[in-house]
Amino acid sequence: MSQTTNSKRVGILGSHVSGRPDLHALIHSFSKQSKSDCVLFEHNPSHEGASNRPIKGSRRTFYFKLAKSLFCKLGQLPLSKQNYLIAELFKLSSVGGIRKYLQKIFIYVRVYNPIPLPLSFYHWLIQHIDKSDIDDIDIFLLLSEISDDAFVARLNKLKKPTFLYVYSWDHPCKHANIPTNLTGYFVWNEGVAEDLVRLAGVPRKRITIVGSTQMSPLAKYKISNKQKTSQTQSCKTIYFGSAVGYPSLARVEAKFAQAVYQLCLETEQPFKFVFRPYPFLSDWSEYDDLKGLGNVEFDTWKRPPGKDWLTMNEQVVNQRYKMLENADIFFHMGTTMGLECCFFDTPSILIDSGCKSNFPDQYRHRLMENFCDQYHLNQHMKMSNFSNVVRSLDDLRNVIRQLFDVAKNQELLAYNKEITSNFELKSIDQIQEKITEIFTRF
Repeated sequence: MSQTTNSKRVGILGSHVSGRPDLHALIHSFSKQSKSDCVLFEHNPSHEGASNRPIKGSRRTFYFKLAKSLFCKLGQLPLSKQNYLIAELFKLSSVGGIRKYLQKIFIYVRVYNPIPLPLSFYHWLIQHIDKSDIDDIDIFLLLSEISDDAFVARLNKLKKPTFLYVYSWDHPCKHANIPTNLTGYFVWNEGVAEDLVRLAGVPRKRITIVGSTQMSPLAKYKISNKQKTSQTQSCKTIYFGSAVGYPSLARVEAKFAQAVYQLCLETEQPFKFVFRPYPFLSDWSEYDDLKGLGNVEFDTWKRPPGKDWLTMNEQVVNQRYKMLENADIFFHMGTTMGLECCFFDTPSILIDSGCKSNFPDQYRHRLMENFCDQYHLNQHMKMSNFSNVVRSLDDLRNVIRQLFDVAKNQELLAYNKEITSNFELKSIDQIQEKITEIFTRF
């Protein structure tokens, strides 16, 4: 463990920490250095392992609500406007009535607005709102997605040394509130750094690659568990992981899972089919058609209520890794599990039903096309020179034949190696130490 940041007190702006075990662990790693030197700012302080302070200053005034509403409807977007459009329209799939109609109008107005409201101007409007106790904090760490714009606006006004950790690979392409004038930025890898430069206009010299907290549990698993051993049984394990939690799209994923199942049957080879439902989807009846198929096993973990799932998380995540490790192939439509799978000797297959696909009409769904055409998937997962990216039933059939052909099976792993060549797995403590090292320079 590295030394503390030369007695500097670090303030961390919480961002959905209770729902992100990796961020929970990162904050805990900072607090292990010296609890008095790590302060977490939240609207409702409840985090254990760090000193907590409430975010002060009313966010309920008419003035603040008006400023926020203006930015949400007219504010600038990252250059990946289409990805923002896709993400926002995707969210509206669960909204109905006149509200859906009005929100759709606002989304299109923001996307095609020729004179967008700059983020810097929005910050100037709200820089006086925050009243949190920050005078004794020497350096600040923000976590994307940024949870309080007024807090950040005040830091900018006071010129406090402020850094942003972009903890997810899709944040540069879908979040509009990433300032370009912070002291520094921390990212997963060079690919995400390039996205931050290209889409948000952040200077490359301010970006430091530290690794991914989201992938840190995988780093720990790889160290503490032996690599996959050669399987002697002739029965192949086919693993399909769901990527979306909306009922209409869950039905689409179930159709693709059935297609994979049927194509496996065509080989007349023995296999076991394991299907992982989307854990946070409330109604799993959308997968009922799969249950009627023979030899289908469901990976049925669901998130427990309350905060108990945080304490269970390592066990649950390790079980997921074990499933990926022991499978012979993994199919997905855009889940992060597809990226995690690439770190094992299990071929990762991306079913791309986006606008360039050639699947029959019964498999097509506009929202699913939008989901598959997200910027980060196009940029980091869709490598067209590999057969692992399938865009038709013929592509899918070819991949399954490769799986059951011993001579061609290993060809599918070339995609995994290409993907992982851009990632270096780091532990939570390693990431924290790298961030701390940067902090000591300021």
